Amino acid sequence: MLKFLTIIFGLVYLVCVGLWTIARFRIFGFDKVEVATGVLEPLGLPWSAWFQDQLTIFTAPLVTFAILWFAAYLAKRNQRGHAR
Repeated sequence: MLKFLTIIFGLVYLVCVGLWTIARFRIFGFDKVEVATGVLEPLGLPWSAWFQDQLTIFTAPLVTFAILWFAAYLAKRNQRGHAR
């Protein structure tokens, strides 16, 4: 379940960065940057609030993604020793 959550989080992050890029460069006439930033901001919480000077709207969600990925890795590693 944690691996699934990590994959979904990563996909949402990539879609939002893609939407931001499309809106920023006005590709296909789409210029709503607020759509992507409105989703990226909550993905980066609480890191974006705690480390405002060090993290941007794009790097704060990567901290959450790294934590999720590491937790999924540890959960998978912990299950290997047990019989199913």
